[in-house]
Amino acid sequence: MWKFKTSKFKNASPKIPKKDEWVTSVNAANLLNSCGNHIQASNKFFAFNTDSSGGGCLGILPINASGRQDPGSIPSVQAHSSFVTDFQFSPHDDRLLATCSHDGCVKLWSILDELPQRIYEADSSICLGDTKIENVLWHPLASNVLSVTSGTNMSVLDVEKETELYGFDEHSDLVLSMSWKGDGSQVLTACKDKTLSIFDPRNGSRVQEAVGHPNARDCRVIWLADKDLVLSSGFGSMRQREISLRDPRNFSSAIKTVTADTSSGVLMPFYDADTGMLFAAGKGDTCVRYYEVTATDILESEYLVFLFIHFIKGLAMVPKRSMDVMKCEVNRLMLLAKSAVIPLPIYVPRKNYNDFHDDLFPDTFDGKPTMTSDEWWNGENRMGGTVGLNPSAAKSRTSSTPQKAAPAKVSVPEPKPVEPIAAAAPPVEPQMVELRPKEPVYQSPSATAKRESTSSRFSVVRQAKFRHLEGSPLHKSLHIDNLRNLSKNVPGECDAFHVNKKFAAVPLGGAGGLIAILKLADTGRLPDTGVPALQNSSQITDFAFDPFDDHKLVVGCEDAKIRVWTIPEEGLTETVTEWDSYLSGHNEKVYLVKFHPLAQDILASASYDMTVRLWDMTSEVEIMQLTGHTDTIFCLSWSQSGSEFATACKDGILRVYDPRASTTPIREGKGPAGTRGARILWVFDDQYLIVSGFGSMSRRDVYVYDAQTLSVLHTVDLDNSPAILIPHFDEGSSTLFLTGRGDSTVRTFEVSTEHPHLFALSDHRAESLHQALSFLPQNEVNVRKVEFAKAYRLTSNTIEPLSFTVPRKRDEFFQDDLFPEVKVSWEPTMTSQEWLDGGNTPQKMVSLKPSDMMPLSEAPEEEQKAKKFVSYEEYRQTYKSDEQKKEELLSAMTNKMELHDTPLPQDLTEGCDDDEWDD
Repeated sequence: MWKFKTSKFKNASPKIPKKDEWVTSVNAANLLNSCGNHIQASNKFFAFNTDSSGGGCLGILPINASGRQDPGSIPSVQAHSSFVTDFQFSPHDDRLLATCSHDGCVKLWSILDELPQRIYEADSSICLGDTKIENVLWHPLASNVLSVTSGTNMSVLDVEKETELYGFDEHSDLVLSMSWKGDGSQVLTACKDKTLSIFDPRNGSRVQEAVGHPNARDCRVIWLADKDLVLSSGFGSMRQREISLRDPRNFSSAIKTVTADTSSGVLMPFYDADTGMLFAAGKGDTCVRYYEVTATDILESEYLVFLFIHFIKGLAMVPKRSMDVMKCEVNRLMLLAKSAVIPLPIYVPRKNYNDFHDDLFPDTFDGKPTMTSDEWWNGENRMGGTVGLNPSAAKSRTSSTPQKAAPAKVSVPEPKPVEPIAAAAPPVEPQMVELRPKEPVYQSPSATAKRESTSSRFSVVRQAKFRHLEGSPLHKSLHIDNLRNLSKNVPGECDAFHVNKKFAAVPLGGAGGLIAILKLADTGRLPDTGVPALQNSSQITDFAFDPFDDHKLVVGCEDAKIRVWTIPEEGLTETVTEWDSYLSGHNEKVYLVKFHPLAQDILASASYDMTVRLWDMTSEVEIMQLTGHTDTIFCLSWSQSGSEFATACKDGILRVYDPRASTTPIREGKGPAGTRGARILWVFDDQYLIVSGFGSMSRRDVYVYDAQTLSVLHTVDLDNSPAILIPHFDEGSSTLFLTGRGDSTVRTFEVSTEHPHLFALSDHRAESLHQALSFLPQNEVNVRKVEFAKAYRLTSNTIEPLSFTVPRKRDEFFQDDLFPEVKVSWEPTMTSQEWLDGGNTPQKMVSLKPSDMMPLSEAPEEEQKAKKFVSYEEYRQTYKSDEQKKEELLSAMTNKMELHDTPLPQDLTEGCDDDEWDD
């Protein structure tokens, strides 16, 4: 055993936390033997294998969780149909988790900050056939690059494109472990045939090969990034556990081999490149071993062998940016035991804990990718950036190595610069912008499509009338409760919930394509036996109410038909199986149906056959077929004038059609880079497009496009979630509402013609998660309560009315500054034939002012309340001086004092003679 004579970490010691700081009752028993560590940690969460009778399940908890957990309520990922063999958080995104299983699939999961009870739907899934996948490992520097091992094969995947970049299937036995080189140029594998191999995936070759440990029972490998050395743990000829250090330039022999003991579980090594500290423990052990690695040796400490009463089932190292540096915490391990997760911080004792000890904490990896998958695959090599850990530093230090910040998704070439439209982006006058203190002054971007990415949502504060808007659910007596059997299989292209002023349409689970139709006036608890529904005889893909007829509903189905229903005035009293009519013409399932906003009985539909078709509902015939898409159409949105519509496609292209002029797109532009969905809205008389989609690191973004050039004017990076944001634009207040399936927050923005076009307002946070929101027309709001928008919120078992209001003092008056005239969107302006003949009749405008309310602008001025103390003399129109205020205050105090003519009690006392003082 070596003693550290000069190491800064020679006195490093663990602090075994008290039991109330453990995470207990996690139910992590009966773990199958696999190559994974059964627990992984990021800066925000830790994940671990849990018992599940329904297949592979992972528990997810915040990194700082502690105390006893209810096993039935631990947030979990229902990941696979078989046991999860390995999983890992992305080094570039603390919320992105990759998992693999014996079911042959690799899946990606986005973990929300507000952990839901269960996560069932993965962001993406890549199936590799009938093979058992053993390992997953993210590339250390390139985004979206993931390596996996299955049997004798090692593959490198581009998870964004869901393609295999490289595959090597010439191992003679099971691949047990793998590790990337620090710069990501090569990958190291350990095989059960005792060989260690180094590959260059981009050249498609095996660079080095050597015999590893004598015993082939098991082996783990890691590449020491700071030293460019290879470390492996395995079994010697006498079945003893050992750790070896090798130089890739002389790979055939080990520089140093350290023998630990004899035990059945291979040592799992964890290396900290910042300090050279190495920790190792095996499954079934009761101790963790500590080493320090130099360029030529492995030094073992005789002091740091930690004993536990629990057997170790898994081990993980917490990223360095989560350390409590002011307590000199240099590392932290997470130990998975039978029924507990034990955090194990490692401290270096120092006399002074008030100062930051920079000798213990060198700059560490900043967690940002330096390349896209395409750039890496094309041969680029860039070292990672670093960040300082000193919490008092004004600005994080960055590496001097030249690098290029790159989004996590595959980058899209920038379009050529275009001149901005003067009306779309007028210059911002300096005196009109108020800046937050201590924040950088906002710099106007160029008119190119270059993406903006900022850590804060905005740096410009705008004095919007609706900045203090309040969202609140109405009284529980107005809710519809006990909604059962809500469908979980509605496609992502569908908004999943629609209401008008009379009915709500909700898709139900089960065969037959059921849509429940509920009268909004019939509030209260629904019967346990279920509710009447429309049965479509095929699974539902999308549905929509006619905006001009509350009783008409169209439903797109997987059998490529569009069914038309008429809802009785009294609603449904029983399940109906006979529809009024259907539209047939698509070759594959229909997944989008959208009514024209102005013309009656004009319907647009999109299908998996990659066509958009227009229908005349009056004659129930197909009008035209529009082409030009090369992949799945995510969404379709009619312009406000009704003359054009825009689509977003999985091929990353936004397209604008004028269907009466051409059956092909009249304009095209780059859309969001993500391939999981998008939504489009037209705003401000069709000047701009608001597009919600996915950007780098699978984060949800909102884009503002110029509708004529389809160039990006501004981008807002919101959060990380797998659900697409469904937008709604309230034209009267210029307010944009955004929320997604499984969210509990409704984000709001003011949309403006001034750059940056989107200004953050107050968010509404609900007490529970919801499935969708659906808004009512403007004529349904209650202006008497200063309500400017009204929606219905669908949860897993309720439908709740949600009111958005603005607090005002004089709410007895009509707030005409908040409620301008609005477009009559609930009445058509043209017949279908008039629109087909080229008509463009605009919507008429109407005031929302009730006849018995006085406008606020005409209200008498409010009388000023008398103030108790006045320091301003109105008749002189000047302020009092400090001396005048002082005299006034002293005078007021003097006047309050009472004058008494009667003598004081001490004046009535009598003295004694002088001789009385003598003894």
